[in-house]
Amino acid sequence: MLIPLYWHGDSLHVILTKRTDRVEHHKGEISFPGGARDLEDADLVATALRESDEEIGLDARHVEVVGRIDDHITVSQFHVTAYVGALDPRLSPYVWRPHAAEVAAVLEVPIEHLLDPSNLVQDPRAPSGRAGQMQSFRFGEHVIFGATARMLHNFLDIAARGQVGRA
Repeated sequence: MLIPLYWHGDSLHVILTKRTDRVEHHKGEISFPGGARDLEDADLVATALRESDEEIGLDARHVEVVGRIDDHITVSQFHVTAYVGALDPRLSPYVWRPHAAEVAAVLEVPIEHLLDPSNLVQDPRAPSGRAGQMQSFRFGEHVIFGATARMLHNFLDIAARGQVGRA
């Protein structure tokens, strides 16, 4: 999986996708671009870059992988390894080419929006076996919850400690 970072104007954004209702898993949910490793992929970085190209048209030549966050296990038992990739700022605004069967929308979410406590919401969709609620993010009409919210929190924690490039 890739956490694409993208300068648009004077602000840094993270790129997310809204999945279509035609995908097999996590229909209609907000996620990072990514998917399963193919036999042809040299490693998981290659998987993240290939999937990002297939899902949103992000050319791997336009991305510098700068680190990774902690691995996550989703409620559907997917083991997710997520890499952080910085897009070449000279290519802003980037022309996204979402895969119609998989991606309903590409969301450019400003990092400042994610850091604003007024955009945090308590979501009752806690993972199985966990009591309480999860802290999710609201972005317009969207709620970023579950594994994607946990990965965003992890990314923001790592970035705040200045360790993104050290992963």
